Amino acid sequence: MYHLWDSLGPQYQWLEQDLQQDHSMWKIVYFHHPPFTMGTHNSDTESDLVLIRQNIARLLEKYGVDLVINGHSHNYERSWLQKGHYNLENTFNKVLHTVDSSSARYDGTLNSCPYKKDSSDNKGTVYVVAGQSGRDGFSQSSYPHDSKYFSDYQKAGALFFEIEGNRLDAFYLEEDSLIHDKFTIFKNVNKNKDLSAYINQTINLTASWHGDYIWTFNGATTQIQSVLVDSSSNFIVHDSLNCLADTFRIGVTGLKSSKHLNYLQLFPNPVKDKITISYMNQNGEYDLTMTNALGNTVYTAKVRFIEGKSELKLADLRLTSGLYFLTLKISEKVLTKPFFIDR
Repeated sequence: MYHLWDSLGPQYQWLEQDLQQDHSMWKIVYFHHPPFTMGTHNSDTESDLVLIRQNIARLLEKYGVDLVINGHSHNYERSWLQKGHYNLENTFNKVLHTVDSSSARYDGTLNSCPYKKDSSDNKGTVYVVAGQSGRDGFSQSSYPHDSKYFSDYQKAGALFFEIEGNRLDAFYLEEDSLIHDKFTIFKNVNKNKDLSAYINQTINLTASWHGDYIWTFNGATTQIQSVLVDSSSNFIVHDSLNCLADTFRIGVTGLKSSKHLNYLQLFPNPVKDKITISYMNQNGEYDLTMTNALGNTVYTAKVRFIEGKSELKLADLRLTSGLYFLTLKISEKVLTKPFFIDR
């Protein structure tokens, strides 16, 4: 008989080979026997559970597994983002064995920011026992297990999780239709990026996570912001709970675009219903984007230039009065000019 925890057995060797070859952003592993539980089973005294903790948990953490889901114990138990604990429950040390001791509920309560992992090292694993959907359980005398942030054995429930890009959200829904536990993990966030740009070049800045956003320089709430570079500047975006933040440091490398920008003319300016775009003696179709003062894109199109001129009817776009930016991409040049709509 082969056992999962037997390092010489085919199951163990298959698992290690699969983990070695997997380069997915997310690694989620599920199997029956939990390495950490004090519910209807005891991971300190039951030999299969002890050996899985000593051998399999170590293997999973070695290869950066993000989430481990088990059954067997008829209860719900969820750990912090932990690493390096392979011994008896009473040896668990929250300071030594957690990468992050937040609740990760990401709901604005005290110490609830999400767990954050970097693909370069992938340290930390959340262990969940979700064995309470079939029947209610009971607990061991030392329940709850010291490595668990949240535990429950009195109500039936089910674990759900969803992934969007570099964001994982998990929810534990009990028989009363209420969410009693939840946690969020992000990958590769809180970025510091150094970018180079020319004067009058428009560049797009993209927050590194899926969620909500506040850009500190203009209060915009979209994931992507278009910035017209006029000097070396720093731009910061953070989430509404101040758990996540990206910093973009833009350095000016020259004036290459400014010469061409002088050739781009918009008239009349301010404009009411129709604007004429003039650029040298250009002929052909080019990409045009219009954004409002908050950086939100309000219009995109391909516009045709004949002998350096093109007309754009604004009446059909139903735009309100205010400041807008027109960006024209011609070959490798990206040119942006502001204009006002006055209705």
